[in-house]
Amino acid sequence: MPNQFYPNIVEVCGTTMLAFFIQNTTVSTQNINALLLARLEAYDNSKYICYISVLKEHRQKGLGTKLLNEFIKDAIRLNNARVSLHVNTENKSALSLYLKCGMRCIDYIPGYYFGDQSYATQNAFSMILEVKNVKNSTTVCQSAAAVEISPNEQAIYKQKCPQAFNE
Repeated sequence: MPNQFYPNIVEVCGTTMLAFFIQNTTVSTQNINALLLARLEAYDNSKYICYISVLKEHRQKGLGTKLLNEFIKDAIRLNNARVSLHVNTENKSALSLYLKCGMRCIDYIPGYYFGDQSYATQNAFSMILEVKNVKNSTTVCQSAAAVEISPNEQAIYKQKCPQAFNE
């Protein structure tokens, strides 16, 4: 989770919200274990993930994977063309998750996170998942075979963002 407070994140990005709550508690913001906020980008029928985070004490338990998998399944159900997001180039665990879910880097953006001191760098990767590449929506984030990216398409991604594949 970034060290910067985002007071208007729900207003800017709140069209889609997925959350996991602490078991056997009331549904409230204080009991959220993991959260994903996204919006529809109507100009190209895509979904943009503005914010995804798992509380530190609940990381490495599959919550981020489940959130992202459910979000991708919803994008498929709604016939969206793609899912996209930005990630700090130093956020290795998030980058690993996004690559595992079939997302690929389409741009390297120096200084994207200007002012956010969460990581040593403020650089970002812009990443997308082309929904047409998903062959099995149920296992998209669990199985490499769930997303099929042609060698030609993979070569284009590597050319655009070699830093994302050398991590």
